[in-house]
Amino acid sequence: MLSKKIFFVITIFALILSGCVRYGTDPSTNPAPTDVFDDRPLPSEFNLDNLKTGTAGASSGPTNTPGVLVTVTFTPTIDPNGPTFTPTATFQPGVVCTAPACSAGQTLVCPGGNCPNACGLVCSGGTGGITATFTPLTPVPGGGGGGAVARPATWTLHEGEFPYCIARRFDVDPTALLIASGLSEGSLYSAGRVLTIPQTGSFPGPRALIPHPASYRVISAEETFYSIACLYGDPHPQRIADANSLPISSVLSAGQTINIP
Repeated sequence: MLSKKIFFVITIFALILSGCVRYGTDPSTNPAPTDVFDDRPLPSEFNLDNLKTGTAGASSGPTNTPGVLVTVTFTPTIDPNGPTFTPTATFQPGVVCTAPACSAGQTLVCPGGNCPNACGLVCSGGTGGITATFTPLTPVPGGGGGGAVARPATWTLHEGEFPYCIARRFDVDPTALLIASGLSEGSLYSAGRVLTIPQTGSFPGPRALIPHPASYRVISAEETFYSIACLYGDPHPQRIADANSLPISSVLSAGQTINIP
């Protein structure tokens, strides 16, 4: 029994001594460490001296080179065959309208009182394609501005005009005017409505609503010679336009002074 114990101690001591010899510090006598499982040499990273000095893998690993700032300049190129843009100017001439072709017996009128370049003209009166015979115009005494004015066969209402105004202007009985025009008391009418003017009779009562000659200050640009004539009653709008040396279709401005003959 004692001999077995002695043999075991000797074996252990031999193993320890063998280990000390294998892992000595003398590189000339100690080979590179090997894998304890199959005695293959371990990589140099596991060499004790390399681990101490921090040089493990230095001979075969990647190297780091200090960076260098490189400036790259891009120069754009222009395609000579690329699209080109040429500015164009558009000239728009003033608006010019063509007056409508009226049928036999019809005349061109301007319902709004302002028809520059023939814009807004309409045909009125007549009976279409049938040739009509009209009663000759009857002179009307007075009418504003002295002298007689012609009593037309028809009259197209403008903005600011109404049947009673037309009856005063042409010295016509208002009831006869309404009947001849197919209207009655309280009828609705608007600019562009054609009235038939009776060629007989007279207005029952004073025709003037405001005494004149006088001066009138225009209140708004919507007023015309037609509407101003109706304010005074009997003056003809053409007479007012002539008294101010202006076309009857003139656009008036607020504050403008108009002479009423």
